[in-house]
Amino acid sequence: MTPPIVIPRWAQGRSGMGQGGWSASRFAASIGHPVIVAFRSPIPIDTPMLVSETADGWSLTAADGPDDS
Repeated sequence: MTPPIVIPRWAQGRSGMGQGGWSASRFAASIGHPVIVAFRSPIPIDTPMLVSETADGWSLTAADGPDDS
């Protein structure tokens, strides 16, 4: 398991969300190889997120669970 990723406030893109390119680069660095990223929800800032391997590839999920709001 890789360490949690935290997108810092200075890497904020739109209000309250991690900047996409910077967030994707942190995600790729955490798994150790290039990736193609499809964001399915906003990336929260200052929130620990877990990187895990899935049947379809890799997933980045808030450590306290998905945000279904």
